[in-house]
Amino acid sequence: MSIALLYILSIDMILGGMIAASSFVLEQIPSASKFIDTVKPYAMILGVISLALGFIALFLGLGQNAMTDHPTGTAIVAMCIGAVLARDLLKQFKMSEKQLTKWTNLLAGSQIIVGIIAIAVGVVRMILSAGSFLEKIL
Repeated sequence: MSIALLYILSIDMILGGMIAASSFVLEQIPSASKFIDTVKPYAMILGVISLALGFIALFLGLGQNAMTDHPTGTAIVAMCIGAVLARDLLKQFKMSEKQLTKWTNLLAGSQIIVGIIAIAVGVVRMILSAGSFLEKIL
């Protein structure tokens, strides 16, 4: 996966994590409310982007070293935050009512935790991508 896509995925995860964990973020940084209110309308778009790039990153990285060559863990977290943010869109797919309720409750119950993890992984992945970029140009 290219460094540019990793940066896009990292930024998407950070923004998505801030939306998903907005109550926690606002407790820690009350001045972030204006920014979160600005980004919140784009939650579903960010979720779809996270899901798509997460799937791409996962399939491109099969068989590679997850720690150095490829962000497989990042891909899994991206798909989780994407599912949290695009939950309403995912409800439109034909699933049994029992499965839909189970997944919706699971996502709703873990939204803040997934959001915090997405912020952390996005920041770490961005730092690691910057290191990879600097290695290539030096």
